[in-house]
Amino acid sequence: MSRLAMTGGSDRFLGPELLVAGDCHQSPRPEYHSSYNAWNVGDIGIEGGQVDISGGTYLGAKWTNVPGRWYYARAWMLPVAPENGSEIIFALYHDTVPVQNFVIASDYTLHRDSVAGPSLAYVPSYRWVCFEIGIWCDHTTQRHVILRVNGVEVDNIVTTNALNYPGNQVRFGIINPIAARASGREIYIDDLALNDDTSTENNSWPGVAGYIQTSIPLADEAVGADWKDGAGNPPFDGQYWWKYKNRGQVPPEFPQDQATQMISNPVPFSVVTADFRYESFQWEAVHNQYPGMNLDYMTVKVTSLRIGVSAARVGTAGLQSKLITNPETETITIDPPPGPPGFFPNRWGFAYSSFQNGSSIDPYVEPVVRINKSAGSDGIIYVANGLIQFEYEGIDKAAGEAAVLAVHRRFPMVI
Repeated sequence: MSRLAMTGGSDRFLGPELLVAGDCHQSPRPEYHSSYNAWNVGDIGIEGGQVDISGGTYLGAKWTNVPGRWYYARAWMLPVAPENGSEIIFALYHDTVPVQNFVIASDYTLHRDSVAGPSLAYVPSYRWVCFEIGIWCDHTTQRHVILRVNGVEVDNIVTTNALNYPGNQVRFGIINPIAARASGREIYIDDLALNDDTSTENNSWPGVAGYIQTSIPLADEAVGADWKDGAGNPPFDGQYWWKYKNRGQVPPEFPQDQATQMISNPVPFSVVTADFRYESFQWEAVHNQYPGMNLDYMTVKVTSLRIGVSAARVGTAGLQSKLITNPETETITIDPPPGPPGFFPNRWGFAYSSFQNGSSIDPYVEPVVRINKSAGSDGIIYVANGLIQFEYEGIDKAAGEAAVLAVHRRFPMVI
């Protein structure tokens, strides 16, 4: 399976996830309206949650643990050491049971288990730090954990698989804040990714070089006449793409059947397609790093991608979506929850494709995504949030395949 989950800075100028202690649903990213697990369905994916009433909060990756398989999780964090004592800043869990904690102390040192445990690394405050953890378990007697900081191994331990808790999620954030610092704390997390050791790509450490970005449509490629705006009328300017890319900014006073800021197909049993062209991954990557500039010396390689889309319905209606160029992906289907027209995001369904490895992706080609109503849909389908999530690495042409770590700019712009 290789790449299992990822999330990160998802729109230009907005940057990484922002977690606020006591409320995991605050972020500068607008795409999925108060939902960190919008990219998550089933047992594998991204989740956010509140650990306890003390105000701890986290962003994490979870998986279904297979005996004898390695899992590798990465997140960039902007940690802030406490003035006194220590706080857990990331941890391995099995469901709700903590398995392995890593804490930051007031002297900026990282420790295993507690501040009394071994000192592993120096972690400066207000600086971006890349944490990676590898987990292996045989589900009977042994668990193996490896920790890397900024790409360098700092811990490698084999422990007993006590009570058969192999570990199936990693949580990054403010796990146990000191009471005096629990309210209103902010922590930034970026480029969270999860791999396993299968397949031929993305089968080991995610590494320090990858950026995760969300691409938005650039133009209509070909939109059939059955498609309208959310109110059932042709767009006044004849363009659908900017409504299809709508990322949750639907006026709250309008349910979806009255809002023009999305697209719909009200024609019974229509399977007419709507194709949308996206910005190339190269363009997105370069202008995400340096908005408004054209950096000819840098190119990128895409390591992984998937598509996602949201839909609502009135009557019986489903939606299908797929990437038809660069590369072609599987068709995903959304069957939104039934009921009368709702206010976004109520009564909306979300779906995403499996991950596509990067070897078949040309960063210079503008990809095209297709949507259509599912066959047999006699109701109305409403669509918004048509996005492509991808990870890329910067390549310096002058230095061959060396990653351009110097362009690792993240918001806040801390150097």
